[in-house]
Amino acid sequence: MSGIVPGDVVILSVGAVVPADLRLIATTGLECDEGIVTGESSAVAKSTNAVAGAAALGDLTCCALMGTVVQAGSGTGLVVATGGDTEFGRIALGLDVQEPVTEFQRGLGQFSTFLLIIAVILTSSIFVAALLLGRPLIDSLLFSLAIAVGITPQLLPAVVSASLAAGSRRLARQKVLVKRVVCIEDLGDLDLLVTDKTGTLTTGSIRFDRALPIEGEDAERLSPRTARHRCGPPL
Repeated sequence: MSGIVPGDVVILSVGAVVPADLRLIATTGLECDEGIVTGESSAVAKSTNAVAGAAALGDLTCCALMGTVVQAGSGTGLVVATGGDTEFGRIALGLDVQEPVTEFQRGLGQFSTFLLIIAVILTSSIFVAALLLGRPLIDSLLFSLAIAVGITPQLLPAVVSASLAAGSRRLARQKVLVKRVVCIEDLGDLDLLVTDKTGTLTTGSIRFDRALPIEGEDAERLSPRTARHRCGPPL
């Protein structure tokens, strides 16, 4: 909604997409799905009570953020930010930033620069040597250029692309999808990968799998049946 400006009053109802960042001034059981902004899978209850201090984005219960969806209740809010000034807009603008160069790309660029320097030095040396030996100027130039073309790895891009494609296929067999193929080389150097995207990479639920004994504890006492009795019913 391009006609909305800061200071406007917006009425929210079930199923509505919040058109701007709003400071809520009235709510009736209002709940918003903020997964598109915070990544959380569960809806957040909203109220008009001000949030003290520098609260995190997911703790702004007195605000309705642009792009979120009203799942329950209704409310009224005052527009405080629109477009690129909203939290959702900042995320969208951040996607236009050029992606950082990986170590693999940096190393490949350094290797290409090294080959270029070698080609220039070798071509110049051969050209000068041919002239000193009394060869015609045109023949010397053509011969040195032929040498330069011969030492240029013309199939290097194809070899690199084929290698990265093979790596992506191996990862796909392990149920891993890589958006940027050039990141495969860096991904292979990882020892530990920690992620936190509740509801996106996880199911948003907790269940008991198994118990791991620690020093001084008997593994039999930590069996699923015993743990279920001590901790209550399974989640």
